[in-house]
Amino acid sequence: MTEIDYLCVHVSFILKQFRILIPMKNFLMFVISLFIIQTAAFAQWQKILTTDKGGSSVHVMSIDFDDNGVWVGVHNGGVKQFTGIKETASFTKESGLLSDKIRAIAVDKTGRKWIATDNGLDMWDGKKFTHNQKNDITLLTNDITALHVDDDNQVWVGTDKGLVRINGDRWSVFDTKNTNKLLPSNSIRAIHSNWRGAIWVATDEGLAQFNGKTWKNYNQKLNGLPSNDIHDVFVASDGIVWVATEKGVGKFDEKICTQYLKDIPASSITMDLAGNVWVASEEDGIYKIQDGKEKAFTVKDGLASDEGLVIECDPYGDIWAGTKTGLNQFTDKDDAVKIASALFQKAEEFRVLGDDVNARKFYDLFFTRDYLKQAQEIPLVIFALEQMSLKDEQLDKVKELAKKFLAQFPTHGKAKQVILDVADLSAELQKVNDAQMYYQQYLDTYPDDPVNPEILWKMASLFEKDGDSFGAARLYQKLNNKYPDNSRYNEIRWIVANMEEKQKGPEVSQPVYNDLAAASDDYEILYRVGDAYDMTHREDIMKSLKGGIEWKNYATASPVNYFMIEGNNLWIGTQNNGAVKWDMTMNALTSYTDGLSGQNVTQIYLDSDRDLWAIMGGLTKNTLYNMNYSRNKSKWIVMGSPFNTRAIRQMFYRPKTKSVVAATDQGLLIGGKSFTSRNGMPSDNVKFVIDDSKGVLWLIADKYLVQLDKEPKVIVNTGDIDFSEVRDFYIDANDTKWLATNKGVAAYDGAWRIYTTKDGLVTDVIQCVSVSKSGKVIAGTKSGMSFFNKTFWINYTTANGLPSNDVKVVKFSDDESIWIGTDKGVHLRKSSGDGDRYLMVQSVLIQEELLWKQKKFSEARALYPLLRTYSDLDEWIAFKKAVCLEKEGKIDEAQAAYLKIRMDNPVTVWATDFYLYRIARKYEAANKPDKAMVIYNELAEKMRTEMKNTYRIEESLVRVADTYLANKNTEVPLGIYKQVAQTFPNSVLLPKVGDRMCSIGKDYELKKEYDKAIAVYLDFLVAFADDARAPQVKLSLAQIYFEKNRIADAERFYLNLSMFAPEPIKSISERRLAKVQRMIKQVK
Repeated sequence: MTEIDYLCVHVSFILKQFRILIPMKNFLMFVISLFIIQTAAFAQWQKILTTDKGGSSVHVMSIDFDDNGVWVGVHNGGVKQFTGIKETASFTKESGLLSDKIRAIAVDKTGRKWIATDNGLDMWDGKKFTHNQKNDITLLTNDITALHVDDDNQVWVGTDKGLVRINGDRWSVFDTKNTNKLLPSNSIRAIHSNWRGAIWVATDEGLAQFNGKTWKNYNQKLNGLPSNDIHDVFVASDGIVWVATEKGVGKFDEKICTQYLKDIPASSITMDLAGNVWVASEEDGIYKIQDGKEKAFTVKDGLASDEGLVIECDPYGDIWAGTKTGLNQFTDKDDAVKIASALFQKAEEFRVLGDDVNARKFYDLFFTRDYLKQAQEIPLVIFALEQMSLKDEQLDKVKELAKKFLAQFPTHGKAKQVILDVADLSAELQKVNDAQMYYQQYLDTYPDDPVNPEILWKMASLFEKDGDSFGAARLYQKLNNKYPDNSRYNEIRWIVANMEEKQKGPEVSQPVYNDLAAASDDYEILYRVGDAYDMTHREDIMKSLKGGIEWKNYATASPVNYFMIEGNNLWIGTQNNGAVKWDMTMNALTSYTDGLSGQNVTQIYLDSDRDLWAIMGGLTKNTLYNMNYSRNKSKWIVMGSPFNTRAIRQMFYRPKTKSVVAATDQGLLIGGKSFTSRNGMPSDNVKFVIDDSKGVLWLIADKYLVQLDKEPKVIVNTGDIDFSEVRDFYIDANDTKWLATNKGVAAYDGAWRIYTTKDGLVTDVIQCVSVSKSGKVIAGTKSGMSFFNKTFWINYTTANGLPSNDVKVVKFSDDESIWIGTDKGVHLRKSSGDGDRYLMVQSVLIQEELLWKQKKFSEARALYPLLRTYSDLDEWIAFKKAVCLEKEGKIDEAQAAYLKIRMDNPVTVWATDFYLYRIARKYEAANKPDKAMVIYNELAEKMRTEMKNTYRIEESLVRVADTYLANKNTEVPLGIYKQVAQTFPNSVLLPKVGDRMCSIGKDYELKKEYDKAIAVYLDFLVAFADDARAPQVKLSLAQIYFEKNRIADAERFYLNLSMFAPEPIKSISERRLAKVQRMIKQVK
């Protein structure tokens, strides 16, 4: 009765007894539970082979394994191969074997099968058999009893005439005679070793150990072995020796022997992946020794026979037993945790060694074997498979594994990397939708993660590469808005502006370019903004001229409406702080507001009697005030009739007649006399009034310039001057009338002239105007100030030092110093140096700007010699010519010009590092990376010495190296990567540089260009000694040294790794170190 039949009987019984008492749902659950329990109880040894083709029982004598399955030696049945449980090949004497009587079988590290028969030794290489039979030198008998392949791939052959070692083409014989009886008997039963190298030999008279040089033996009497008649030996990885003897099993550490299965004849012994020992007994079945406890398996558990002949554990943890009546296979689930750990370790070792095929075989066990599906290694298994698929760029497989990982282990420490792996591979393969989906998943899952700015950057870049500029711009803006401190802030501004320029034109992008050109010190950004940088910095020469312009500031708490200079005092009318006196000697500020009806003082006036007058703005009456300042009074008194009923616009005091002249909204007042439209005025709305040097009054009445001597006389304007838009009015020492209008600065001296932006004004909308005794003109605007020196207009704005562009009042002092009032206070222009030179440079720059815009760079170069009269401008002139050469595309000439400037002027401020960087970038664009490299290397050394931020130089070096690499040139980029790693040890680009070096090294290694690989790997270790990739690189180096027979170097690296490397590299190195050290001993 099978276990299924047995289960059916029980289920039938349950149905009859309980179907009425138990609800159906609960009953079904009960039946299912019973089924699971019962199935587990009947977990048995699976019978793989029990009879031969003729129906006779098979004696399984030997078992070994290769990558494709199990190899079984059968007494009188030849050799059989099984893949899984299916027989896939069979070899007999008819197929070429020396004999069908198989005693042992062993698979070496190259896959060859060594087969021991009673008629000699066979070797099957996959195509043909090689026979080895009795001779007087190498094989003293045909009766082969045992086989073993050690860690050095040496084949050890046991016979009844001694032990044979096959090392390549060299055969060595060991027997009792040439070992001085240290090999206790020539009748060899079994041979085994572990990676540590010592060979253990089981004989009928005891146990022997051979370390490659010397022999030792162990026996029952001296060492406590269960018996001297030893049938099998197994050496564990920890060096413990287990022996199967005629009287049981011994666990031997070369000092103490612990016995198990006392007096039970044991024929074969092995150890599973969990460290449990399995024993095939001669009559009592199979035993498992676990933690000192013995458990038996017999025919009742599915064994073909209790007469065990051989037992082995395959690489995947399954136990295979050969008996006198067949072959069994058993999967032990009791130690699932330990087995899972061992299988995972094996898989990891294969992966580290680059054997992904075998690694996958072991990883896949976690999904095909039920007892491993809940192992704690599952997330790491999925992750490892994902990493291998990632390396092979198998996107669908990576997505499948990522989905599985995230569904089962969403909070695992590797979850972040899994999401990014899929996203990055999708991006690399230009699968934009997949990449965006996974990047967004990362952002949603980890909203506060520090890598999120980089992810947004990747997402935006993907959209951009895919042609979706709208989506890209949206994400770039999101990145800058959410992370304003991100390192790419200005680069993103440039990218977005560049996109908008393509859609909306340069009027949208140019302000951004100009801002970046003015504010950024990032070489790459400045290179990208192109001409905007040169246009923005055209007038930098002004900052370097000897002397120049300075502004001395007299700040107020309120914007300035008006001011006047009285000795060392400034009297200021402000918008929000009334009348203010600034004592420039004492640097003291005094406010006079007592008695004023408000704070907005539009004019302040000190008459010849030292009485103060103030006009209040924004009112229609009570606008004129007087303070008896000459008598130390500090309270304002409002003027009575007729002034109190009018809005006063402007006034002055005539001391001879002691009368006030005032422009009002109801005509002109002179003392108590009023001039209006009734007595000849063209309008009652009088804005300004001034008397000329002859005492003749000039005023602006509505739209008219009016001369008032005895009678009003209207002066008709010519041209486009609209007097209703006059904002200020001034009469100079020559009695020329100057008007500040919205169409420019107008002048009248009997004929009209007008100055506009075409003549050099900063704007046509003028707020105020003043003229010096020598005829120089100042015009104030909301866009800055324009200064006319009778030849050129020179503009001042905040960009060249003006404290504020909102200039409300302008005045010349007696020494022709310029004073201005702005929303930030009163300011004094202090001029020093050669003004003519300043004006000449300004004139050249104006012409230069026009020529640059027209791309007439050769004509611009012809401008600069005009300035050669000033020898201290020679350097700047040379610099401007170099810039023009660059703009003409004459890169070699431009570079030579910049370098000559540096040579002639070592401390130059004109041929800066940036311009050379820009030349290098243009060499790159012209596919001349060698020329670019010369510049980058010079800049790298210079900037590193000066402790400057070198990121853009590092980036450029790596970019050039990558260009060479893309063109299949590895020598040049290797030098560059090495330089970057050594010169910039804190560079953020080092991970990329390290990846490149490892990749090149691995490529050399695979091509067996070992010397080149060694050089690359050693350079990597110098630069990246503490890098996580260093152990893997050291392992590769050690293996290369081993291949080149540089054993001492190999030993040095393996020794280091065996002590300090993480698993599994540590374990791999320990085994390889043992092998190398054996080779060294043999040489000695």
